[in-house]
Amino acid sequence: MERDDAVSATAGPTLFWVIGTATNVGKTTVATALIRHLNASGLPALGFKPYVGGRLRDLRATS
Repeated sequence: MERDDAVSATAGPTLFWVIGTATNVGKTTVATALIRHLNASGLPALGFKPYVGGRLRDLRATS
């Protein structure tokens, strides 16, 4: 993937979301492979793995 410098300077970052409907389906493995591929291709990439657990009503009860 090569991007024109003028485009990348104005377009902002490209975001990739790796999502799945269950645990242990390989989301982290796929995201890691994608980040490594992008970095090896010369495109700076990093990952962010938010942690969300529990139910929304439990969060409201503690607020």
